[in-house]
Amino acid sequence: MTLSYDRQITSREELENVQVPTVGGLKKLKDVADITQQNAWIQVNHDDGKMYAQISGTVKKSDEVSAVTKKIEDNINSLSLPSGVEVTIGGGQQMIAEGFVNLGIAMVVAIGLVFLVMSMTFGGLLTPLIILSSLLFIPVGALGALFVTGQSLSMSGMIGMLMLIGIVVTNAVVLLDRVEKNRKSAGMPITEAIVEASKTRLRPILMTAFATMLALVPLALSGSSTSLISGGLAITVIGGLFTSTLLTLIVVPVVYELAWRKRKTKEAETF
Repeated sequence: MTLSYDRQITSREELENVQVPTVGGLKKLKDVADITQQNAWIQVNHDDGKMYAQISGTVKKSDEVSAVTKKIEDNINSLSLPSGVEVTIGGGQQMIAEGFVNLGIAMVVAIGLVFLVMSMTFGGLLTPLIILSSLLFIPVGALGALFVTGQSLSMSGMIGMLMLIGIVVTNAVVLLDRVEKNRKSAGMPITEAIVEASKTRLRPILMTAFATMLALVPLALSGSSTSLISGGLAITVIGGLFTSTLLTLIVVPVVYELAWRKRKTKEAETF
C-alpha cells in the first residue's frame, strides 16, 4: 500500500508526527509504523551498459578551462579509487581537445593548399619549400609570447596560429619573388639578387608586419576572454609575426642561397 501526503516534509521528526487515520482514531505515524532511513539513488545513469555518476562544474573564465581541468585531474590521480572505477574527463576540455584536432587538420590542409598554389606559380618545388620553411618560426614567437604573458595555448591561440600561416608565407613570397625576378630577368648573381631584393622588400614587409601587430595591441591589452576572440589570439599573432618576420628576413635568404648553390653544383657535376 502507498500513502501520499499533500505537504512537504522537512525533517524526520515532522514525518514521525504525521497524523494517520486508523480504526482507533488518529495516531502518529511513528506509533503505527517503523520508520527507517536508507540512502538510495535519485537518478541512475548508464553508458554502454555501465552505471556512472556525473560531477560537473562551471569555469568562470573560458581561457582557464585547461588549467582548471589539469588541477582536477591531478587531484583525482592522487585519490585511491576502488578497483573497477574509471574516471573520464569530458565537457569543455573534451570540446577543446576536439577543437585542437580540427584546427590542426585545418593547418595541414592550409599548408598543402599554399604549397600547391606556390608550386604552380613558381614552376617548381624548391622555392615553395624554402618559403614554407618560414612557418617553422611561427611557434617560436607564438608560444614564447604566451609563456612570457603567462597564458596557456587556447582555441583562440590556435586560430591565431592558423592566421599566421597566410601572413608569414606572404612575407616570404614577397621577398623571394623579387629574388627570382632579379636572378632570371636581370641576370644578377645569386648574392646580388638577394641583397637587392632584401633592400627593396624590407620596407613593405616591415610595414605590413608592424601594422598588423599594432592593430592587435588593443585586443592583447583588453583582457578579453570570450570563446573565440580573446587576448590570447592577439598575443599569439603578435609574438609569432614578430619573430617570423625577423627570421624570415635573415634565415630564408640564407637557405635560398645555399639551396641554389647546391643545385648549381649538382648540375655542374652532372655535365
